[in-house]
Amino acid sequence: MGTKFNLLILFIVSSLSLSAQEGAFNAGVRLGGGYSVNSHVDKILVSEDYYANYSFDNKGQFVPSAELFFLYRQPASLWGVEAGIAYYNKTARVRYEDKNELNYTLSTRYHHLGLAAYFNLYPFKAKNSLHVSLGGRIGANLSPSNLTYAGNQEDAKFSALGYPNLKETEGILKAKLKGRPDAALGAGIGFDFPFGMTLDLRYHYSLTNSIKTETNTYNWVEHDNHNQQIELTVGYMINIR
Repeated sequence: MGTKFNLLILFIVSSLSLSAQEGAFNAGVRLGGGYSVNSHVDKILVSEDYYANYSFDNKGQFVPSAELFFLYRQPASLWGVEAGIAYYNKTARVRYEDKNELNYTLSTRYHHLGLAAYFNLYPFKAKNSLHVSLGGRIGANLSPSNLTYAGNQEDAKFSALGYPNLKETEGILKAKLKGRPDAALGAGIGFDFPFGMTLDLRYHYSLTNSIKTETNTYNWVEHDNHNQQIELTVGYMINIR
């Protein structure tokens, strides 16, 4: 009886030990946000020195991000491969002012859905899961006309200049400045905690222009306008195999 009992205990312990072993395939989700900036939209709107005494101010905007990802990494390996489905925003915001007190603000916020892939390096192997990521993402633009425009051109002191109203101006801009699909390089640093939590800080630089300028009669031109953004995300990952 004692021998059978000992064998049963040994079997249970062995089974628990095997089930506790970490596999190579993991799945997770991460949520977060960051800061997105595009510094050359002013060159689209005013490409030459048509007049003086004006200024542009380019600003960034805060953006959300989310990703469903899968990670392949053998236990204690120096490397891993990650791929996932990513949702993120790309934005631009520029404010114009001149000596006549005319001002306007143009803002874009493009929603992207696409694929992301990274090669992760784990320099400390089993000691911890600090890693460096190199890769990128591509995304379809879900809202290529998501542009807003606000200004003071409807003020009475500008009535003699014949400016269109704000709604008309915004409509023209939406028709002539279109958001484009995205392809970006990415790099970052992260940490995978033993209990499943992940923390990642990543930077992305878009290889493609964010905005395409359609043919128009308003002297708006095609100009390089690559988006840059930095994102901080928190996630949770589980072993699936």
